[in-house]
Amino acid sequence: MSDPKTKTKTEQLFLFQWVTDHGGRISKIAPWEFEDTGRGMVATELIKPREVLISLPSSLLLNIRTLQSRYGQHLKQHSMTAHQLLALHLYLEHYRGAESTLKPYINALPLVEDFAGAPLCWEEPWRKHLSSAARLLSDKQLQNFEKDYSAIQSFLAACPDVCLPPSRAKLVYWWLCVNTRCLYAKVSNTSEADNMTLAPVVDFLNHSLEPHVEIKLTPSSFQVISTRSYQPGEQVFLSYGQHPNSFLQVEYGFAVPGNPYNEVRIDDEVLALLGKEQKDWLDREGFFGDYTISHHGPSFRVLVALRVSRIPPTQLAPGTPELRRLKLYMDGISEGEADISGVKDRLERIMEEVEAKAMRTLEFCGDKETVAASVLSRDAQDILAVLASLRDANGP
Repeated sequence: MSDPKTKTKTEQLFLFQWVTDHGGRISKIAPWEFEDTGRGMVATELIKPREVLISLPSSLLLNIRTLQSRYGQHLKQHSMTAHQLLALHLYLEHYRGAESTLKPYINALPLVEDFAGAPLCWEEPWRKHLSSAARLLSDKQLQNFEKDYSAIQSFLAACPDVCLPPSRAKLVYWWLCVNTRCLYAKVSNTSEADNMTLAPVVDFLNHSLEPHVEIKLTPSSFQVISTRSYQPGEQVFLSYGQHPNSFLQVEYGFAVPGNPYNEVRIDDEVLALLGKEQKDWLDREGFFGDYTISHHGPSFRVLVALRVSRIPPTQLAPGTPELRRLKLYMDGISEGEADISGVKDRLERIMEEVEAKAMRTLEFCGDKETVAASVLSRDAQDILAVLASLRDANGP
């Protein structure tokens, strides 16, 4: 392997130097372009556990606390969430051009085309082919963005001395820069959603399912500490959490091949089997919705809902034999043997419906050479892989 320090971009080198010049410390790691994960961080020397790899003074962090001095007067008149403020701040700093104190950080952010895999950037004809899980997340994200876009427009209209309002397309980019790169840090005592921070250089660390480093926030610094050893040339990872690809793709614009945490959401298929009384009963018991199957099998919520779908509404009253049998199963006292066959039949029909949808998505994508088509094809393949593993395990 060649010297990793030679395979960097000018913008990245400027950013690292800027961080160092402003009191940050970066030790034994450097930026690198990996074939499978793109831009990331590589160990340049032997790293031992518990070494501080990155240390940033709080003055380099971007969050709702550190930006108070910049926008305090305006925020008194027009409050904003952390996500709204950070997206606006990045846009404003970009707008300032060479005069921006954040220019090295702004220049090292992803390119617009790097977000082509994020469904927020897609037109509706593509979004509608997302899996149920991804579509649910994407719809919620779109609602959040529209709310934030409206808030930022209102803020700038009320504060015309700040800057001209960004177009929707431009704000999508800056909003995604925040969404894909922010890290959790306890900086607000009033809103948990405002506990997000942009930490220059730290956001170069790519995701792995298992944590390889840990974050430590002190009153004066933000540190990245190794939790294992690294040999020179190894990529250093940060875990964003143990999430399925549907979540990773929507929130961050990428997926993990062979992700063991993948799951298939089957709310529509399960709810189609239920009448109003059955839905009401499940709702009262806290078992309405959020129905998934994974490589490990159907969730307990699915198994309960399918059992309820087989009980006539008149038999959901207290004291009936069917309800007593169901309650014994829900309490873990019974294995529910009497219902297993019927539940398996209904689950298999649901799986056939989901499989047919995935196949239609693959047919829609065909040989289209777009990032969206590639993402949708992988999404469908993930679903088929979960269904195949569940059938190999012989169902519930």
